[in-house]
Amino acid sequence: MDTKSTSRPLTFSLSSSADSSKFGPRTGTLVVSRQGEGKSVDIDTPALLTLEQDPPLPTLPLSATAPNANAHRLHRHLGLDPSAHLVSLVLRDPYDTRDIPTNGKDFVSALCLRGVRKPDIVLALADEPTPSHSVNQGQRTGISQKRLTKSVERGREWLAQLLAAVSRSHAAPAAPTAIPPTTHTPGIFVSLVGSNSPAARMAFARSLLEPLSELETATLGGLKVLDEGVSGYVVDLVALRRGLAPTPIPASASETSAATAQSILSTASSATPSSPPIPSPRIHEHEHALLHASLGPLSATKPRLVTGTNGPHDILRLVRDVGVDGVDAGWAVQAGGRGVALEFGFPAPVAIGSSTENGKQDIEKQLGHNLYDVKYALDLRPLSGEEGVCACIACKPVPVPGEKRIVHSEVDVPQRDGDGATRDGERGGKAPYTRAYIHHLLHTHEMSAHALLVAHNLATAGRFLEGVRRVLDSPSGGEIAVDEEDPRQRNFEEEIQRFEAAYAELDEEGVMSEAEVMWATVERARGKGRLGREREKAELKGASV
Repeated sequence: MDTKSTSRPLTFSLSSSADSSKFGPRTGTLVVSRQGEGKSVDIDTPALLTLEQDPPLPTLPLSATAPNANAHRLHRHLGLDPSAHLVSLVLRDPYDTRDIPTNGKDFVSALCLRGVRKPDIVLALADEPTPSHSVNQGQRTGISQKRLTKSVERGREWLAQLLAAVSRSHAAPAAPTAIPPTTHTPGIFVSLVGSNSPAARMAFARSLLEPLSELETATLGGLKVLDEGVSGYVVDLVALRRGLAPTPIPASASETSAATAQSILSTASSATPSSPPIPSPRIHEHEHALLHASLGPLSATKPRLVTGTNGPHDILRLVRDVGVDGVDAGWAVQAGGRGVALEFGFPAPVAIGSSTENGKQDIEKQLGHNLYDVKYALDLRPLSGEEGVCACIACKPVPVPGEKRIVHSEVDVPQRDGDGATRDGERGGKAPYTRAYIHHLLHTHEMSAHALLVAHNLATAGRFLEGVRRVLDSPSGGEIAVDEEDPRQRNFEEEIQRFEAAYAELDEEGVMSEAEVMWATVERARGKGRLGREREKAELKGASV
């Protein structure tokens, strides 16, 4: 287990892990030290990464990348507290599945510019190959061996160039300059490439452990192997699943059928930038084997981040079968953009996963509510279903100092309980926003609706991972023999089964698809404009006469 050291800018320590497997569920703490400030940011894992898909910096001029002595300028620009937040910008959106031009030897293609100077964590560029554009029976032909080899070589070379650039930034300049050498060392995470080939993924992982030559060691600041300069590992699930899509996954003769293979292909090929594909169980099993191939040769004490997850079910499988330490929250942000308020918890409430008198499981509950639906027009409950559960700005808004309630009628009078106390006074703040109010905001195209929903969904996802950590950190009940199953892991597995039985997956067949249709209907009505709608009504009225 790693020990926290003040000499390193980023450390990761495991507080619990499955004793019998390298890929079992585990908890830990990621510590990012603020060099020169004597402060650090502690993050408990499994943790949630908040993904901002429309950043406030659409372009970055060269002048903004010039060295500057002022620290945390980006934190202040975004309104974030440097003592509590880490900022990491990537060149590519991990949820964007659109085709892009091929990468070159000395450059990488990107659809937009998302760079930043001296972030807390840097994700090294990865040359993720995409299936060939040539078509065979209506399907892409896959990725050639030559392309896979080039991807592995470029990934290693780009990481070496990044580590060399960091080493040069610490060296004293040959001639006096106004800007001194930097003392900032960001944590560098490397993307594990190799697409759908276990051999290619393992080859890339082993290349990080190969001894460097004397010249390379001198260039890279004394590193013996590239992995010494790496703080953690990243896996892009969207790119991995795209690599799995063209070719059906091998299975036994009894399991293989043309219909099943076609279903897997159609599911994976229907992905859009806003909605990643929902893999079938067979794809899940195969992709976990690919992740094992990438992570197997590497250190188990460094944090593992995964981007492109599809929802809480996907996260639970990755925590259980791979032992990931961080996942992004793109699915929660997307749900808020579609008008869906998430409502779920881990462990699943007993009432949801209970059995009926006939011994059959209750119908799976959706993970959220489609607030575009007219049934929420008069629903005065908060987004979380009951007060006090969620502390987001929608369920527990903070009153503005000096703010007074405007009472237009008796309806606006604060509600009082049996003791005569108002609900506002009882909660120490404003009353929560109701589902009916958010429903109204959505149908009137108010941006605040999506802001409130995204804030609520991120808080829900955060509580979900708090529950995961609480279950994993629960007492194991004594020493465990080597050949026995870890009781903590067994308990976690039982809770996952209860969760899967209680909640339907956040896929395109449930609340998300329903919300997408209603969202499109409202957007089309908005595009017509009021005059256009009135003109249509007049034409219909004239035709009826």
